[in-house]
Amino acid sequence: MKRVSIVISFLFILINSLQAQRVGLVLSGGGAKGAAHIGVIKAFEENEIPIDYITGTSVGAIIGSLYAMGYTPEEMLQLLLSKEFGYWQTGTVEDDYMYYFRKPDPTPEMAHFSIDISDSLQIKTNFLPQSLINPIQMNQAFMGLYAQATAKAAWNFDNLFVPFRCIGSDIYNKKPVVFKNGDLGEAVRISMTFPLFFKPVWKDSVPMFDGGIYDNFPVKTMKEDFHPDFIFGVALSTGKSKPSDNPYNQIETMIMQETNYEVDEDDGMIIRFDMPDVSLLDFQKANEIMELGYKRTLSLIDSIKGRVHRKMPIDSLNLRRKQYKESLPPLVFKNIYITGVSEAQQKYIESQLHRDINQEFSMEEFKRVYFKILAYSKIKEITPKAIYNRLNKTFDLHLHITMSDEINIGLGGNISSHQANQLYLGLGYRYLGRYAADMNADFQVGNSFSGVMLNGRMYLQTRIPTYINWQGVFSYKRYSESQSLFYEDVVPAFIKQHELYMKLKLGFPFLNRAKAEIGFSYGQLNDYYYQNTDVSFADRDYEHSRYNLFSGSLNIEQNSLSTKNYPITGVKRTLIAQYVTGTEKYTPNVPTEPSKNNTHSWLAAVAHYANNGSNAGFTLPEDTYNSTNRIMFAAHVYVASTNTTWGYNDIKGLWDRLSAMQKKFGSDVPMYLGEYGNRIYPQSGTATGYNDVARAWFCEIANRACKVAGVVPVVWDQGYGQDPYEKGLFSYWNRKECKPIFKDIIDAMMRGTYLDASSKNLKYDFTDITEDPEVIEMTTLIASSDTYTYSVGQKASIDVKAIPEETNDVLLWSTDDDSVVTVFNGQIHAKGVGSTTVHAYSQSGSVKISFKINVLPVESDKKVTISTDDDTETIVLDKNTTLNAKASNGERLTYTSSNPSVATVNSHGKVVATGIGTTYIIIKSESGAVKRVQINVKDALDTDEISLGLKVLYNDSAHKYWSAETGTVVKASQDGQYTVKFDCNTDLSDAAVKAGITNLDKLTAIYIKDENVDNGSAKASPLDSCNITIDKVVLDGQTLTLNSLAAAKEAVKNGVFDSGNPVNAWDGSAVDEVKATDHVATFTTNTAHKVIEVTFTLSGMKFKTPTTGIEHPAEKIEAVGDTTINICPDSNADSFELKVKVTPAETENVVTFISGDESILRVPTKAVSVDENGYASVEVQILKNVDTTITALTDNGLSVEYEIKREHDYVEISRVDAKVGVEGLITYECTECHKQMTETIPAIDEDKPEITLGTECKPIDGKTPSATITDKDFTSSEGVKGVKVDITIPDSAKEKWNDWCGNIIRVTDKDGVHYYMWGGSGVTWDKDIDGDKVKEITGGSGGSQWLGTVVDGKVSLYIPVAGDEFTIDFITDCYVSDGVATYDGVIYVIEKATLLKENVTPNPSDPSGPTGPSKPEGPVDTGDGNMPGVLIIALAVSAATCVAVMRKRRTVER
Repeated sequence: MKRVSIVISFLFILINSLQAQRVGLVLSGGGAKGAAHIGVIKAFEENEIPIDYITGTSVGAIIGSLYAMGYTPEEMLQLLLSKEFGYWQTGTVEDDYMYYFRKPDPTPEMAHFSIDISDSLQIKTNFLPQSLINPIQMNQAFMGLYAQATAKAAWNFDNLFVPFRCIGSDIYNKKPVVFKNGDLGEAVRISMTFPLFFKPVWKDSVPMFDGGIYDNFPVKTMKEDFHPDFIFGVALSTGKSKPSDNPYNQIETMIMQETNYEVDEDDGMIIRFDMPDVSLLDFQKANEIMELGYKRTLSLIDSIKGRVHRKMPIDSLNLRRKQYKESLPPLVFKNIYITGVSEAQQKYIESQLHRDINQEFSMEEFKRVYFKILAYSKIKEITPKAIYNRLNKTFDLHLHITMSDEINIGLGGNISSHQANQLYLGLGYRYLGRYAADMNADFQVGNSFSGVMLNGRMYLQTRIPTYINWQGVFSYKRYSESQSLFYEDVVPAFIKQHELYMKLKLGFPFLNRAKAEIGFSYGQLNDYYYQNTDVSFADRDYEHSRYNLFSGSLNIEQNSLSTKNYPITGVKRTLIAQYVTGTEKYTPNVPTEPSKNNTHSWLAAVAHYANNGSNAGFTLPEDTYNSTNRIMFAAHVYVASTNTTWGYNDIKGLWDRLSAMQKKFGSDVPMYLGEYGNRIYPQSGTATGYNDVARAWFCEIANRACKVAGVVPVVWDQGYGQDPYEKGLFSYWNRKECKPIFKDIIDAMMRGTYLDASSKNLKYDFTDITEDPEVIEMTTLIASSDTYTYSVGQKASIDVKAIPEETNDVLLWSTDDDSVVTVFNGQIHAKGVGSTTVHAYSQSGSVKISFKINVLPVESDKKVTISTDDDTETIVLDKNTTLNAKASNGERLTYTSSNPSVATVNSHGKVVATGIGTTYIIIKSESGAVKRVQINVKDALDTDEISLGLKVLYNDSAHKYWSAETGTVVKASQDGQYTVKFDCNTDLSDAAVKAGITNLDKLTAIYIKDENVDNGSAKASPLDSCNITIDKVVLDGQTLTLNSLAAAKEAVKNGVFDSGNPVNAWDGSAVDEVKATDHVATFTTNTAHKVIEVTFTLSGMKFKTPTTGIEHPAEKIEAVGDTTINICPDSNADSFELKVKVTPAETENVVTFISGDESILRVPTKAVSVDENGYASVEVQILKNVDTTITALTDNGLSVEYEIKREHDYVEISRVDAKVGVEGLITYECTECHKQMTETIPAIDEDKPEITLGTECKPIDGKTPSATITDKDFTSSEGVKGVKVDITIPDSAKEKWNDWCGNIIRVTDKDGVHYYMWGGSGVTWDKDIDGDKVKEITGGSGGSQWLGTVVDGKVSLYIPVAGDEFTIDFITDCYVSDGVATYDGVIYVIEKATLLKENVTPNPSDPSGPTGPSKPEGPVDTGDGNMPGVLIIALAVSAATCVAVMRKRRTVER
């Protein structure tokens, strides 16, 4: 019965795990390739595979968000193929929404730029567009598409039909941004905003772009935000793509940073698509791309079902989808809010909006008025946002409007081989405020036509939209020769026309796509011409006709042509009714003939239609050759197809057959060589290991033979694009990517076809070919250099000149290390960081030349760092771990193991233990960053301590939660008694709490387990060999009665404590009584218990003695020589040896040398054995002249580090300081190579004698300066004799200054050190300054001077200095007692300092204070031996006053 209950429990556990399984779908970016995502989703739904979470980038965000909003795969595909989607991705406005009434008159401009003068007359020029695609369509479309779902989700993407995340790129901070809430349309818009194509979306004052720039495959976001049980990734890109001539693909490759398109096997699966023929915007291929995604997913469906057992029936899914869509709020707008414009502009725009929409309006109504408002030339862009108003159940419409620049400048013209050359300049001014207006001036200059047009248009605030348009035109036309294009039946020699007209028009909208204009105009036309054929240009005058005309007209026009000149799209329709009246005056060029006056009036109706997109009337020319008697002969020749190399006999065999064809058919029947070719064969010693060079040689000679024979050659090509050496024996051309597979062979064919027999590469006379022509061997090979340096990924060529020039020998190439570079026919492709040698040699073996090739990593703007979870990992033999390493800039990483006999590592960082010991996994980035991780491999039982934990298995009756929760963990290192505990208050996981678990009443089992066995790091445990006795079980502080301890058995027999089967532990529901029989406890209770404790005793536990396999472990490693190695960068050395000594010499440990930066120094990653003398050495390759380190480590953890310095040891040997208008100069010299360098000190522009400081001074300790001013603070101190310092006392300190406050200034200059006092009206001289008594050192020059007394919170100090170099220290002496400041506030503020070039007398104008302090020992010495009596009296009075004031204050304070 017990076994049956065990089986049933396991079935419940299995069912629960299936029901709880959650599936996440990760969709990468990839432009139009994203239609494959729809096929994947379609296959999932049809096979009832659930999709619980979605993350997407770029097009993955679009498809993912649509599905998250309840779209079916069919609805998503229909949207991608719709006309509307085409309008969104191109920015084209549909004809139905083109508000032609406000469209400005077309101009012949070809390019334009704008100037913004609105910002305080600050001119800002804008030459380049912000995007190739106009954003106005996408702005309104994304709002309408996503507004309802955003409202339904309450701005939280977890509340969508399917929880959703998408990725954007913050290019300012250079990081991806995960969007999990907010406006869904804005988030998706950011995620797909591909640079250059789409304008950036500004969010939080930062421009946001396509998420694919930094994270094109958001599997990390899926893990961190949703924690699914199974992840299915769809990668539309697989990393680095092959070069393409498609500009869209080139932009994509240039912008997108490399992404790791991987899903760990333990986490799920990934499907990859390679669609090189699909560019970024090929959405017209969506149907076939979707089918590709669908079929590829179906091919994996069995594997997916093997991993995902939970099902989502399609009926249930569609019901949920229907209920979700029905719950969306209707998209109805009510309130409108406008931002981004002035108040006048806002009022004008609101008045225009309310013409067309009512209090509540639909998306369609808004769309029509949206494009109407955008038709104003001053309005550049409108960004709408819909925010749901839950109070009135409608959406509030927020419109952020961006205005165009005020001034627009257009440039254009026409370049012709005839006289029609033309230049165009257009100036425009746009205004929108209380009204809207445009003003333009167009200028055209040319040989046959010149003119100027002034145009102004103002839109009126009338019930019916109306504008007034005024035009004034003056033009000059000149036809310098007779052309039937202009006149018929007349032979004019010259025609000149001057035209002047002015026109006033009223414009009205006509329907939605046209406009009507009523116009009134006046015009004056002057025609000058010759009327006969016999003209003497020297003395003949023009005949002259002058017209004065008045006109009224009605014009209806619709014009959607893309440009005025050379349009490529659009239609123009015009209908004009016009009445004209006026006079004509004719003046002949013969003076004797009279002038004539005529009056003309007429009514004209004109209709004009232009359809630029029509090709009507153009057909292919008809083939009129009717002969049916012609045939064509084709021959196939494969005489050399089975050879690995080809000789001259093979060429003769081809020539013999071509000659036979000529003799047989002659010139009667056309012939061509329908097939010839040669196979790929393995061949050692060549660049690629195959016979490509020989194939190129044969194809060139074959094509030359065909040229001589007059036969067109057609090579037989199987055209495989991938792995050609295996799949296409006759392969030359990649049909899929339309490019050569072997470019050198195609080039050889071209040479054979286009070069004649005398070309220098290979010289043959096919009219007299012999059996074995003489080979002219190469004698010398010449190159411009013997050393080349490239960056990883770079392609270049090495030019080698062969001597003699008439050689017909073949030049072959090889490389010593194809992991560094590959070479073919001189074409170098840098593959990896390092150094190698490339060889060029003749096929005859007569000559050889070699080149040293250095390959450096691609330079990075920032220092790249590699991070891992830990720098040391310990794994058990026969186990593995995966290093979660990441480069800071997302670069791809490579992994190598220093000691594969201990552990190996694959390209994904998966480490597999192969033997006991230590190894280092060296992780490198493409730019050379290096990280090392120490891997210690041990036996499962090589331990002296185990961790035991109490496990509580929950399996509640409602099947909502199943998991083994872990309680406290105790360490056991020997036999003895231990207690383990589980507390629901602290030990429940977040998942358990979320599932509603609060206590022990839903548990199925409790058991004790070795944590190493539980987490999989060990297969066995020391518990296997010991006896276990249960001593006590305590439930919420109550000790339970154990019925039988005698029945306990050895754990090894029943597998209680270390078994993977928790049902074999204590089984039951929580307890009043515990039975210890066979270690199975059953107990029942209705109390919701929280804490359970189990006390048990271990006996007979045995640990295995750790073994390392090392008989003589390394005890010491030390550098041979200095650990600092300096190599002068001018040294020609490209490598150096590094050596260490290991003790003892007989150690079996190995040494691994690790470079601090592989882009600077490269060392082998393989561990080095210690020689018989204890030395281990390595050859270090020098790649850059930059400092770095190299660390040598033994595999038992000892290390020594070398510092490698690659710089000149420069020291300064001379200096000339800069002066006003004169530069200074510093000269340095390298102590090693004595190379000198100089550094220019910029000249001082002007002598600025004053600086503003604002320095706050506080008491410190009476010795330390609280502020310092030096000559270096000024641009120049030349000729200075003093410094004036302006000081203020803050209000907060004025009370302190009422008490005594004297401060000290210390001046250090060329004459020594001087001390001065300033401040309050009384001073003492017994403060200890820098260890000396002031009174003992003030007898020197200026030593006893008083600089100034504070008056009204201010004082100016005049401080004398000697020489151009000085230091002035301000020592705050007041409120310092025994070296400790008793007041920590600001005492005074140094506002500014001014240099003085005249002699300075301290305190020159201090009317309120003394000119010098009283010294305890007597009157002041003025320095000249005289003490004037007036001065003595003044000092005495002042001193007495100060003393009296101080005594009075102190009395009050007491």
